[in-house]
Amino acid sequence: MHCKGIMVDMSDTAKKFFEEHKLELGEVGEIITVFNRIENIVVMLISNAFASVYGQERIILINDTLNDGNIFETFEQKINFLEKVISRVAMIATKRSESFDEKKYLAVCKSIRNIQKYRNKIAHISLAFSPEGKAVIFKRKKDKELLTTKNGSFNKEELDLKDIKEKIWAVYQEAENVLIKEGSTQMLNILLKEEFQNLNRIKKSKT
Repeated sequence: MHCKGIMVDMSDTAKKFFEEHKLELGEVGEIITVFNRIENIVVMLISNAFASVYGQERIILINDTLNDGNIFETFEQKINFLEKVISRVAMIATKRSESFDEKKYLAVCKSIRNIQKYRNKIAHISLAFSPEGKAVIFKRKKDKELLTTKNGSFNKEELDLKDIKEKIWAVYQEAENVLIKEGSTQMLNILLKEEFQNLNRIKKSKT
């Protein structure tokens, strides 16, 4: 009975917290949702690099693999993969004397990495909110730090949710415009050119 009473109290406390901070929690949800869309762009771009004139099976396979949490456990692994793909396509383009702006695409990847740290803090650490509407996170100090400081067991950090929201939307627009609308087409043209050439050779050999 005592445990049941505690659970009811905790539930009431949680409900009060959500009611009092609907606006801030809405901003947190928006930030996480927009970052998920950025992650989808990363997966889409990598998948497109495995496109084939012979069918869609390679794209389906790599897409399923990228979305398998037992294989790609972190977003960091996906962005590393994308950077590797971009660099490899740049090398192929250089060999063929074709245009491919590697620096521009890697710069977008860097922007994504920079905004990822905010998303991780919001998504993986318990949040409180200041009277000014800023998110406050508390991260436990490491053992060595605990031995040398006397001002509590946690480090406190304030996050400006409105500022983070603006930054993550800007990165999303950059990823969509540069990586998808521009980079994806360039990558496909470079990577599929050889397959088209091979396909034409096969057709000619049969005639």
